Amino acid sequence: MRDYFTSTGEILKEYLQSRNITQKDLARMTVHSEKFISNIITGKARLTDVFALKLEYIMPDTKAEFWMNLETAYRLWLLKHTPHSFMPCNEDTRCDEVMKNGCIYQMEDDCLLGKDWETLDKMRKKHL
Repeated sequence: MRDYFTSTGEILKEYLQSRNITQKDLARMTVHSEKFISNIITGKARLTDVFALKLEYIMPDTKAEFWMNLETAYRLWLLKHTPHSFMPCNEDTRCDEVMKNGCIYQMEDDCLLGKDWETLDKMRKKHL
């Protein structure tokens, strides 16, 4: 398994350079701020489905699905390789301690430790 993954933004940057499109040009063409484009390039912002469609319109040889697949793969890789990004609660860990470490299994004041799937699904729907 690789211990690195190229971000969607890095790939987008290469595509733009090969077409002589600046970030400023892309901002104008997509009706987004230059800061938003910069954040996509640096990986600080997620590439959205709407933005992927705009990229497809600007660069018809790259489909929106291409950009979305890259983004999904990159974000999953980050989750798998970032300490504590997906740390499950267990009986030895208090929920307030887990929250400090980024446990995604706690929603507001509800500790999800020891809950069955039906209860978890109800709690998830409550927070949608």
